Amino acid sequence: MDVSITFEDVANVATLVAPGYFLLVGYGLIYSRDEKGFSRLLVESIAFSLPIVGLYNFVWRATASPTVGPVTALRYFIPLILVSLLLGFVASHIRQSKTFEKLATKLKIPGPDNDFIKVQFRKLKSNTPVTVTLKSGEIFSGTPQGGSAYSKGEPREYAFNNLAWYRPNSKTKRWEERPGSIIVNLETVQYMEIGDQNT
Repeated sequence: MDVSITFEDVANVATLVAPGYFLLVGYGLIYSRDEKGFSRLLVESIAFSLPIVGLYNFVWRATASPTVGPVTALRYFIPLILVSLLLGFVASHIRQSKTFEKLATKLKIPGPDNDFIKVQFRKLKSNTPVTVTLKSGEIFSGTPQGGSAYSKGEPREYAFNNLAWYRPNSKTKRWEERPGSIIVNLETVQYMEIGDQNT
């Protein structure tokens, strides 16, 4: 039994995965996306690749050649990747259009997340603190709880709980814990540090 793997076998697998992956890359050029685990990324890449390759092969037969292939040929594979990138880029623009937003609202489809900070916060483990330095010079540490929806021209606000304010002049306790939560307008923030700074 021959179990050898040929270059064409590898190319066929790449054709099954790569177009969907590059569509996601093209989409990510516009929107910050959550980092996905390998298994989820693989499944999504294959799911998007199937219709892309099907449509691409249909156009290929109609314009370039009555038969498809070989997939190892660069003249076949490189345009396929470029088309995938372009489709991802176009999809990101369609998704931010007002027409799609209205349709998504009616169908209760969650909108695209182009808020970089929210994406970073979602990478944190539960109750991981973030240290925030305000433009006023005050510093506090807290656990991110969520923020206002991103909208151009509107204030961007984030809520934090498990608060502790930094008191550099205190001889006994540098971090003063406070009950409750705080909502911060990002215009007042100088920078944020991710990780526990209460040391």
